[in-house]
Amino acid sequence: MTSSQILAGWGVYLAGVLACTIALWVITGSINPRVRRLMRVGLVALLVTPWWHSADVNLLQPALWVMIYDGLSSGFPEMARAGLPLVVVTAVSALIAASMPVSDKAGKKKPASTRKEKPSGHQPDNRQEPTL
Repeated sequence: MTSSQILAGWGVYLAGVLACTIALWVITGSINPRVRRLMRVGLVALLVTPWWHSADVNLLQPALWVMIYDGLSSGFPEMARAGLPLVVVTAVSALIAASMPVSDKAGKKKPASTRKEKPSGHQPDNRQEPTL
């Protein structure tokens, strides 16, 4: 493959990663913020981490797919060539995501004293009676 084909492939691949990330963002919107962040960061780390296609070529490809192809074609020792750095990057990103504080802004509601709630049977203040 030429370098222009690799760049075109990366463009298409990153568009697909963006679509998957948006789908995961929507799906995980209602779960615990810490778990949600771990899932999102883990997905991006797994899908976007680059690695060399082979030892003699200096073109980068997604490490997950290099690991899978090496494992299917050459066995476990070659699979570890891209798999070990991928696991390290994913673990470090998960540790960073887990150590970040969780904000209460999203789940914070107004205190009951500042909210103006109307009872269910309350009529509007400016009600006008129909005339005959």
